[in-house]
Formats: sequence, C-alpha cells, structure tokens
Amino acid sequence: MSMNNIKQLQKNILTKYIVALGILALFATIAFYILHISLKEYNNMGYVINLSANQKTLTQQITLDVLKLKSKNANVAKVKEKLKRHIQEMSDANLMLSSGKLSGEREVLLSTAIFKIYFGEINIKNRVIAYLHVAKQILEFPNDFNVQGLIDEIEIESEELLLDLDKIVKQHELEGERKLQNLQQLEAIAWLLTVLTILLEISFIFLPIVKKIVELNKNNFIKIDQLKNNLHTNSIQLDTVNSKLKKLDSTDPLTGLRNKIYLEEDINTALQMYQKHNAPYAILMMNVDDLKKVNDSFGNAVGDKVIQEISEILKSSVREEDKLYRVDGKEFLVLLKRIDYDDSVIFAEKIRQVIERHVFAHSNQEFRKTLSCGLYHSSIMEIKNVQSVLKLVTIALNTSKTHGKNRVTNVSHTGKRHLA
Repeated sequence: MSMNNIKQLQKNILTKYIVALGILALFATIAFYILHISLKEYNNMGYVINLSANQKTLTQQITLDVLKLKSKNANVAKVKEKLKRHIQEMSDANLMLSSGKLSGEREVLLSTAIFKIYFGEINIKNRVIAYLHVAKQILEFPNDFNVQGLIDEIEIESEELLLDLDKIVKQHELEGERKLQNLQQLEAIAWLLTVLTILLEISFIFLPIVKKIVELNKNNFIKIDQLKNNLHTNSIQLDTVNSKLKKLDSTDPLTGLRNKIYLEEDINTALQMYQKHNAPYAILMMNVDDLKKVNDSFGNAVGDKVIQEISEILKSSVREEDKLYRVDGKEFLVLLKRIDYDDSVIFAEKIRQVIERHVFAHSNQEFRKTLSCGLYHSSIMEIKNVQSVLKLVTIALNTSKTHGKNRVTNVSHTGKRHLA
C-alpha cells in the first residue's frame, strides 16, 4: 500500500471516529438536557403541590386567628401579628399559583383544568383575594370595634374555600403524576435512542474500522480478538447487574402492590408533612389470620391466591391518595393521608369487615379468612421518626393477635412507654 493510500486511510478512519464521537456527544447532551428538564419539572411539581396544600393550612390558620380575637384572654397584639403574617403568606401563594410564577425565576404553565379553577366558575383567585380582604379589615379595626359580622363572614367563607382549595391540591397531584409518567417515558425514549445510536455506530463505523485494521495488521489480530472477548465479558456482567437491579424493583411480584423499598421513605414524608403543615395521617397494619392453615390444607398456591384476592379487595377499598404495601408474606400496610382519627377508625373497621365477609373458594370448598389489625393516627401522640411509628403499630397488631384475632387495636397514648 502506497504512502498516499495509507494517509487517505488514516484520514477516513479519523473522520469516522470524529463523527462517531460527535454523535455520542450530541446524544449525551440531549440525555443530560432531558434529565435536567425532568429534575426541574419534578422539583416544580413538588413545590406547587406543597404550596397548594399549604394554602388550605393557611386558610385554617387565618380563621383560627380571627376567632382568637374574640377571646377575652387573647394577646391581641400577638394574634394580629400572626394574622398579618398568615395573610401575607396566603396572598403570596395565591399570586404564585394563579400566575404560575413561583419563587425565584421558576415558572410553571397552568393547565386548562387549573386555569378554570382559578379564573372560571369556581374563581379561586378572586375568592382568596376577597377572603383576605375581609381578614385585613378585621386586622385594621381597633380592638374595641365590633367586627362580629366580618368574623362570621370569615367562618362561612373558609368552609367553602377549603373544599375548593382541596380540589386544586388533588388536581395538582393528578397532573403531577401524569407529568412524572411522561417524563419517565421521555427518559426511556432518550435511553433507547442512545443505545440504538451506539449499536449503529458499532455496526457501521467501528466494526468496519476494526476489520480494516485487522486486514492491515494481521499480527495484532489476537489482541483484537482478546479485546472482543473482554467486551463480551463486560456485556455479560452488565446483563447480570441489570438482572439484579430488576429483582430489587419496588413492586411485589405476587400482588403488584408496593413493597418495603419505599415504605419508610413514604411514612417519613407523611410524618414531615404533619410536623410542618399539620397534615394528619394514619397507618393501618394488617396480618392475615391463620394463613398457614390454608397452606397446610390446600397448598401454598391456594395461600398465594388468598393473598392476591385480599390485595385486590384492599386496592378497591383505599382512596386514590392512599398508599398500599405488602410488607411481608401475609402482612399488608396502608398509609392513609389527610384523614382524621374517626375516619381512620371507620376505615380500618370497614376493611376488617369486608375481609371477614368475603368467601374464598377452592375445588368446590368455601372458606373465610380474617385480619388482625393495628392502627396508628398522628393525633394520638407526636412521633419523631419512622421506626417509632412502625414499632407502635406492630405492637397494636400483635395485641390484636393475642386477644382473639379478627379485630382492630388502636395505638393509644399509653403506647409512649413502648418507646422508652
């Protein structure tokens, strides 16, 4: 081969190599941009949901501040200072949520549904402004001035406003879940395109280069073959790692429910929301009574079927905002969000009764199963960490087991001694 041919070959190889690296750099930039946008959207989504939920809390706090002014023992100056601060916070939140311009330079685009809630028939933006205007009037009147009519107006409007503010929170949560799904799909597409690009480059750029080099450098063929073997080994190792990661997926394979991977993280989030925004929550832990008898009588496959049927019943019984987990072989847990104590007790008893009445069948034989339950509600006592909450609700569950099963035991104030 002449020197000119060698130089031309070097030029062709270098050109192909630069093109390949350029394409890889382009897709790496696109993937980084998608990740950046995803993180930004996720952060904005969480901020908006928290901000809209905080509006409900501020409405309750403003109403409470106004009612405190009626008390003879109230420190009027202190109460008015709190009222003034809460009015300002709610006004800022209303402006950000209705315009989409968040703190700093962050912005979100209002969906049609959110826009209608703020500016349509419900007209939340102007109702909040009117509500805050009444609160400001109360704030500006002298202490001895009769503002009973304004206070009554605040009480009436706050009840209706809370219901509509809850609609905004739910709509933001719904849209947030949709956006998250879209972002995940976009990330998957970017990943697939990157992999496809690498495969095409291997097929049409790198393999022809390798082939040409092998033809020109037969003495180096063994080394190149060893390199291929190493690449193949790395590919196998990568497949093994991917297989292990799939096994650590957060979904229980038998029931399709969440497993323990995100349980503590989700409970910790609920605990923080309660501490910061007084958002109540409850935890219901359930254990299938005497499942071993089913396994011993009919086999483990029937026991698995019982677990699956119970999980389907639980799925149809929980609310959309609640989270359901299978935490052990025959143990389930429900994280109930924004629920008061009485409703959590009613919910737990309803679940117990539904399972108790359900008829399981196998080979023309019918049988029933029951649940032993432990229930914790955030209003019972203030808990600082997830482990303490799980410890209390487990003790309550075990109490149900040891006192006849098929019952719900509520964690009481006496549970504090178990945390010592």
